[in-house]
Amino acid sequence: MNNLNSAISPNIKHNSTEVGDGCYFAEMVRHMLDILLNSDMIMIRIQALQWVQGQIQDIILDNVTTDWPFYDDDK
Repeated sequence: MNNLNSAISPNIKHNSTEVGDGCYFAEMVRHMLDILLNSDMIMIRIQALQWVQGQIQDIILDNVTTDWPFYDDDK
């Protein structure tokens, strides 16, 4: 019976070092891609938060008036 999820090779045994090395390499590639994906997602979140902070800062600065008591230079 042939399993569709596995490859059969008459020359390489399933417990050989070649298969182990191939699996290890594939796992390392997957791990590296996960790190890159996570890094990209973190950078996107940081940029989104920086944009929001900038929008809030603009709203606050646009609404600051000089008639507050601590802006009064005449005292």
